[in-house]
Amino acid sequence: MPENNLKKFFRRRLIMNMKTMQRLCKGRSKRSLFRDLNSIGYLSSYSHAGRFYTLSDIPEFDNYGLWYYEQVSFSKNGTLKSTIRFLIENAKAGYTHRELRNLLRVRVQNALNDLIKIKWIKRKRVDNVFLYISAKKETALVQMSNREESFEGLHKRSPLTPEITIEVLLELIHSDNWHPKTISEYLQAKGVLVTKDDVEQLMTRYNLKKKTLKRLKL
Repeated sequence: MPENNLKKFFRRRLIMNMKTMQRLCKGRSKRSLFRDLNSIGYLSSYSHAGRFYTLSDIPEFDNYGLWYYEQVSFSKNGTLKSTIRFLIENAKAGYTHRELRNLLRVRVQNALNDLIKIKWIKRKRVDNVFLYISAKKETALVQMSNREESFEGLHKRSPLTPEITIEVLLELIHSDNWHPKTISEYLQAKGVLVTKDDVEQLMTRYNLKKKTLKRLKL
């Protein structure tokens, strides 16, 4: 059956765009391929304008329901807007624009503006930054309170704990961007209280270089 052939191609490549599917499945129209995809279960990427596809059972989603493959991003929640809404709704302390952009690895401003217009999320200023929070009043109040506490914690926290050191090291191993500010912002988006200075201090203390940690991946 045509859908079985399509499955085989996905098992080898993991993700494909429509052009590749048409080339591999000679003679199948776009309409037929979409029918095949619906039959076997698929997801569209939330990056690259949704032009890439994968089978529903292929992604190994992280704790945020996200999966990245060859710079293409997929979400358990489907579209970018649905993903942002889910993340904000379930965030302990909301998200800033920068945190969402770092976490999702795509531009998010237009999607955020649209979600605010249709009142699916809210935006409030906290500690001189805009915080995107739940549209539900009670949830939003808790998120804003937690955010204010986390800002205070960043300034009052004692030196790096072993647990935070491990989180930083793991992020350095898996990241291609070693700028301390980027590393700290991504970790903060995941709920790890670490500053840019903390990252710089750790890298200096252990004389860390990208080559050194990249070997740990092998």
